[in-house]
Amino acid sequence: MNYRQKTKDMVIKGFSTNVSLDHYSEIGLSKAEEYYFKKYLKPGGEVLDIGCGAGRTSIPLAKHGYIVTGLDIVPKMIERARVNADRENVSINFAVGDAVDLGFDTDCFDDVIFPRNSIEYIQGKENRLKAMQEINRVMKEEGHFIFTTMNLLYFDGGKQWVKLLGQKVSRMFSEKEVGDYTYDHCTVGGIENFQHNCSPFEIKEQLKKAGFELIEHCPENWFIEGKKTNFLANFSKGRQYYITKKVGK
Repeated sequence: MNYRQKTKDMVIKGFSTNVSLDHYSEIGLSKAEEYYFKKYLKPGGEVLDIGCGAGRTSIPLAKHGYIVTGLDIVPKMIERARVNADRENVSINFAVGDAVDLGFDTDCFDDVIFPRNSIEYIQGKENRLKAMQEINRVMKEEGHFIFTTMNLLYFDGGKQWVKLLGQKVSRMFSEKEVGDYTYDHCTVGGIENFQHNCSPFEIKEQLKKAGFELIEHCPENWFIEGKKTNFLANFSKGRQYYITKKVGK
């Protein structure tokens, strides 16, 4: 089994536990999500929610009048999402699928979201780029792609950067990338899971290759409505918001 398949299986197993299903059944948007979704998503438009989990973001969007398709790689998450949507009395098309190979027609969604760092559960820089290219393909022109990652390059006095240098050396002849790690966490029931922390510079390079224009980049812990951030955002700790637009042909 190759490393990509191993990490993919790890993610599916980790997010299939009852602990994980219950944790991600909390429904609701963060303050930053409310602001950016209202500002950039087309009112009443067709939205693809990738990494939708148990419907945390899909259900509120449906309640606000969006036509939502929720996609997740974890079958049990999709099962729970359907239960949660029925309980909340909303109609959402939920499906199991992989962001690297979206099974949708070209130009069929007004906007796409990939919340809660879900893109970081895709192993391999080339696969994350494929996911962005697929998202660009299924989006209509001028549509917005909104997603978050953690920040590989956060500055904590230099300790994080020394750690990254050690990873760079140790992984020169490995399939693992700098930023790949496995963890045991209470939200997945103590089972080993995989995640890749991205650097803002990697993300911005891949967005350009995939045909997106970056409109806003804001760390969640800096979030203030209407305030622009600066270059130092590239080194801030915590969840990073990226708001992008599909570049016209």
